[in-house]
Amino acid sequence: MSKKTATGKKQHRASYLQTALRFDISNPGTIANWQRKLKERGVEALLTRRGRAKYMTTNHNRQS
Repeated sequence: MSKKTATGKKQHRASYLQTALRFDISNPGTIANWQRKLKERGVEALLTRRGRAKYMTTNHNRQS
């Protein structure tokens, strides 16, 4: 969705806040980051997966 959001802002000449509200994104700064990545490194930069893994694989929460 980041490519659609970043290009949608440009096409509609909307502010970051307006675009965030339209696409239900909690932080308008995220759109600025996506736009910068798109401009500097192209679509491939938006496809990289970063952040926390969906599932924790450690056993830290086990009780002995």
